[in-house]
Amino acid sequence: MAGAGGPFRAGLSALNSQRRPWKAVAMSASDTLLRKRIVSDVMTSRVHVAGPDMPFKLLVRLIEENRVSAVPIVDEGGFPIGIVSESDLLNKERHQAEFEVASDIMSAPPATVRADASLAEANRLMRQKKVRRLIAVDARGRIAGIVSRSDLLPVTNQAVVRAGAA
Repeated sequence: MAGAGGPFRAGLSALNSQRRPWKAVAMSASDTLLRKRIVSDVMTSRVHVAGPDMPFKLLVRLIEENRVSAVPIVDEGGFPIGIVSESDLLNKERHQAEFEVASDIMSAPPATVRADASLAEANRLMRQKKVRRLIAVDARGRIAGIVSRSDLLPVTNQAVVRAGAA
């Protein structure tokens, strides 16, 4: 053994010496659980998407038939460029909407989050941007899924229940 703890102990010392000093931060149980899990753990991976030229009527049909509340709009490379929600469709004048396409209706740019981001980060982004859902993207920026407030709620609820049991 090398030294008073062997090579393993020496390795830990080297590792610890490279770490930055940290400060204690008070976190609630829900914050702790949200930080441990990532967006890809709870997101919907099978997402219905549309192109910017999809007509209004087909967007309505896509949302109705698939029972979703929004459809990400992607370019030819699969990169999100906007999102069309039920409320976007409902807010359109009936006589105008018939001739419109997704790019006329969509909210752009879309609110996105990395699929490997913490749930706490996703929650913070939703509150900051005042949105109900975020498009999850991979490291290249291509669509990987969608995460909504309802995806975060069960995880937050688990944390609250655990905190109450402690």
